[in-house]
Amino acid sequence: MKKNKLIFAAVIIAYTAYYFLRKNFSVAIPYLQDQISQDKLGLIMSAVSLAYGFSNLLMGFLTDYINPKKFLVFGLLISVLANLVFGFSPLEDYEITMFILMFINGLAQGIGYPTSSKIITNYAQTNKQQNTVITLWSMGQNIGGGLMSPLATLGTLLISLLNISIISSYKGIFIFPAIICLILTCICLMFIYISRDKGGLSKELSNETQKFSMKQVRQNMFDLMKDNIFILLLFINIIAYFIRYAILDWSPTILHHNKHMNSNYASILYMLYEWSGIIGTFIFSILIKKYKSQWHPLITVIFIVLILISTSLYFYTNFDNKLLDSLIFILIGMLIYGPLLYVNVETMNTLLSQYIGAAIGILGFGGNVIGAFSANAAVGYLMSFSFHYMCLFILLLEVIGILLCFILFRKKQSSYST
Repeated sequence: MKKNKLIFAAVIIAYTAYYFLRKNFSVAIPYLQDQISQDKLGLIMSAVSLAYGFSNLLMGFLTDYINPKKFLVFGLLISVLANLVFGFSPLEDYEITMFILMFINGLAQGIGYPTSSKIITNYAQTNKQQNTVITLWSMGQNIGGGLMSPLATLGTLLISLLNISIISSYKGIFIFPAIICLILTCICLMFIYISRDKGGLSKELSNETQKFSMKQVRQNMFDLMKDNIFILLLFINIIAYFIRYAILDWSPTILHHNKHMNSNYASILYMLYEWSGIIGTFIFSILIKKYKSQWHPLITVIFIVLILISTSLYFYTNFDNKLLDSLIFILIGMLIYGPLLYVNVETMNTLLSQYIGAAIGILGFGGNVIGAFSANAAVGYLMSFSFHYMCLFILLLEVIGILLCFILFRKKQSSYST
């Protein structure tokens, strides 16, 4: 049991560290926009999201046939390497090279989600323990995402203080978080090494990998696509990711132009949006522990209804009160992680272990490519016509999310009654 806890600690630390290197390029954009056009910078930034989604899908299916502990660390090391190369190389005139490095970073980042999910389901001995670990693991993305910007800023400051003429100060955005991640990777390796005797796994689970079979991969895919509950979870996940990133990634524009806040204040709110997710995750985890699983979709409905009310206030009210507008924005960030946590918990608790990797891969692809990636494109397109159209579209998605949760609730109720 003690060695199982070391494995869980390694997973949580590694998953948090992944987020230090996921979106740091966005912090570097103000330093690069005088040399590189906005459209090219946007294309380079999109490389991470695009590669991340496809990597999630691929690694999800491969996770069932590889050692997930080794690949969890391997992905983090590749991400560290890509960021160090970016930081120590003069790439300002080589946009294609920058795109390739960010694409490699995205591929490496995509390894973290499915491998850590597989490890948790393999090592958790009860649903209660699994839900606790999933909650802490989910908080890792908020902690990592929230610390990314301060670490990047500290990196630029350190490079400036060192006064290294051949390295621009903004390169600290990539170098310093990568060094921190390298240290955390070593800690994870140490924990995994200590627990190398299978960490307390029972004999039937001690063989973590299966022999690769393309036929089995196709069968797993077919089985998942026939699972009505999983399909509902997939669409709920896509909607949650869309809302999360539509609000977050466009917050600088909306907060500045519609709420008349300066850029520095908007940046602070961006960080608080991520950090507030820790509170939302914690509250949701308490509720799902208190009530039986068939009631979890209704708890998710409550969260989405509150998101609907909060986003309506965020879009359509002008309180002329910076504090009130800020609190509503932070509240959305706190609430959106409830549905995201529910999807992970429900997937890992209801599906057989042999399907977990593939399921997480599909969820990751749906959330990041269909949800997050399309959020930026759709919001930008709709805002070019009217801010009102964009608001209505997001509110409509939230209503659809509520309906999907009700359908899921009915299905779970019927399954419990039979």
